[in-house]
Amino acid sequence: MCEKTVKIEIESLERAKNFIISLKKDFLRLYNLELESPMIFPGIKGDVDLEWKNDKFQLLISIPEDKNELAGLYGNNYGENEIELDFYINKQNSKLLSWLKRQI
Repeated sequence: MCEKTVKIEIESLERAKNFIISLKKDFLRLYNLELESPMIFPGIKGDVDLEWKNDKFQLLISIPEDKNELAGLYGNNYGENEIELDFYINKQNSKLLSWLKRQI
């Protein structure tokens, strides 16, 4: 079976990198804690997927190829605490930051 390869644009990777840097800086500034870096994967439509997965929680953030589209995220702590959002990656996301803090 032949799988189709999806091309990821350099601009998409740059935006994902800048989002990770910003998220980690905001987390450190707010909580004086370092946030682990996510695994980075190609998405299905040219987007970039960022995944945090450990024994406490899992979180998937999809950075779209189109910079004008909202990013999407879904996370849970393998229990009752879930988060699902669409958001702009160039703005601080207090909901995401506080949810991450509760998981650590």
